[in-house]
Amino acid sequence: MENIFKINCLLRRDSTTITYVSDKTIKGLKVAQLCPRRIFIKPECIGSIIEMNKRMMEKQVKKTYEKLKTEQGFGKYFSAVIYGATPEDVYEQVKDIISEQTGPTI
Repeated sequence: MENIFKINCLLRRDSTTITYVSDKTIKGLKVAQLCPRRIFIKPECIGSIIEMNKRMMEKQVKKTYEKLKTEQGFGKYFSAVIYGATPEDVYEQVKDIISEQTGPTI
């Protein structure tokens, strides 16, 4: 619930946050009537994961890549799926998706 409180505070300030959240947190956001955008960021290859996080060890990178392949089967639960080779590429695509999916300000 602490994550939901923090996200709610950001929304009240009319802010946007990009974060990794678990399925449990997404369910909590829905219960709190907050509508999260769920964007699946699929790296083009294992090298893309290393580019995005240079501190990861090879074993951890392979495990992450395999997990991403498994999560790919749940595409219908995501607002969008993007493919990126670099953090900059991913960031630009995320900004575009948020812009496209944001309704008018009331």
